Amino acid sequence: ATVKLFELLLSIEKQPEALILKGISTGFDPEKLKSLPQETGVYYLHNSHGDVIYVGKSLNIRDRIVQHLTNISTRKALEMSQQIADITWELTGSELVALLLESYEIKRMLPVYNRAQRRNTFSFGLFDKIDSNGYINLEIKRIKEGDQPITSYASKTSAQNQLFVMVENHQLCQKLSGLYKSKGACFHYGLKQCFGACIGEELPDDYNRRVEEALRPFQFGDDSFLVIDRGRVPTERSAVLVLRGCYKGFGFFDGNEQITPVIMENIVKSYPDNRDVRQIIRQHLRLHKVEKVVKLVFGEQ
Repeated sequence: ATVKLFELLLSIEKQPEALILKGISTGFDPEKLKSLPQETGVYYLHNSHGDVIYVGKSLNIRDRIVQHLTNISTRKALEMSQQIADITWELTGSELVALLLESYEIKRMLPVYNRAQRRNTFSFGLFDKIDSNGYINLEIKRIKEGDQPITSYASKTSAQNQLFVMVENHQLCQKLSGLYKSKGACFHYGLKQCFGACIGEELPDDYNRRVEEALRPFQFGDDSFLVIDRGRVPTERSAVLVLRGCYKGFGFFDGNEQITPVIMENIVKSYPDNRDVRQIIRQHLRLHKVEKVVKLVFGEQ
């Protein structure tokens, strides 16, 4: 049986419909696989009523769909594979744009299988607030609907671990970071690793500067820039716009054109700014998975 399955898997490239014909999925016309692109973009899985039940992104849409149709590793995966009746997609060329579009579509459509998936990821967030004495306090807590954390984590432990590193690297106060409960000074104060913000010895302005420095990797600040990346065809480029620290959206333009403010305004389609898209962009910029980043400078407005 294992040998037969292996031979069947080897045949996917030439006959991707073979697995479907074996009865692994029902309600889906295997002929539709032939029209699926082997390119980067966002795909939508529909049930027999036309409802979108899952939204995903892939560097190779066709291969990813075959994985969905043949995934029987869990009960949920099998259930979803058997509900797939149709597939639509939108090419993006750029993986960054695919991630941004996927995030937007999941929030807009709330597909049933994405909802189940998202409940299990990035449940805890890092938040900041200014206390009555003027100090920036940091706190890790479970994310509720409508919250806008600085960044998010899969678990409370991973969030605390990163916060411990931030506190140590920037000599922040354990107490003001929610890592040490005390009516007096924090533990690090006794080790001279905290300058006394917890007991009012360090001025708020001095302390807050280090907190802001620690949080800088998670924020855009007031920066304005365009992220230029691949387009949907070789002659096209994609552009993701961040304006004064806020994500504005993305669009596509002719790669032979010089991008100007007028062109930028015309090509960029507006999308909502939120913690997820900022995290997506930050991560991609850290990994240099884009063609280039163009800084934008504006005069007084």
